[in-house]
Amino acid sequence: MKLQAMLIIPLIHTKGYAALETIAAVERASLLIEQAKPIGEPPEDPLLLFAVLGGSFAANVVAGNVEACHDVAPAC
Repeated sequence: MKLQAMLIIPLIHTKGYAALETIAAVERASLLIEQAKPIGEPPEDPLLLFAVLGGSFAANVVAGNVEACHDVAPAC
């Protein structure tokens, strides 16, 4: 989960916010965090979720995915 989240920043810098790889990394990190909650393994760093949600919002803004931004904004 943490490793997946750590991939987001390098992808933003090398591929860009709207790159398919970046968006996929953000979505995967978010999914891993959500799956960890029910089994009692939330991230140790509370800012991890915030960083992933912020990355998701930024990637979707740049990509022009308004609907996705609307879905992510309340969680931020």
